[in-house]
Amino acid sequence: AAVLECSELEAKNPPEPRSFHSMTIVSRTSSKEGAAEHFAVVCGGLSNSERCLGDVCVLDVAALCWSQHRSANFQPRQNHRAVVDTARSAVVVFGGTGADAAPVDATTLALPIDELLPPPGRRE
Repeated sequence: AAVLECSELEAKNPPEPRSFHSMTIVSRTSSKEGAAEHFAVVCGGLSNSERCLGDVCVLDVAALCWSQHRSANFQPRQNHRAVVDTARSAVVVFGGTGADAAPVDATTLALPIDELLPPPGRRE
């Protein structure tokens, strides 16, 4: 069996450490160069101090640079799930528990991809 070697990457402006978050990969084609761009979208979770987080963080995979976002509709949550909805061009977040450990309303929240990602072809 092959043994994989892993190395630690250092990205600029990392979010605070967390667990019980979601991570969704978003890819798009840059209209300028026609090359694929890839981003990791991290939503919420639980901080090391056990504080429920309500942020949305985006890693530009090529630039290795994080950006942080706040959404008035995204309440602090952990143990939730997220998927990419290509038809709506959104990251859809659903379920989980809130800061009081009670289940979050079962409705889904669509975070528009265009508002999370930098303009196509632009690197931080």
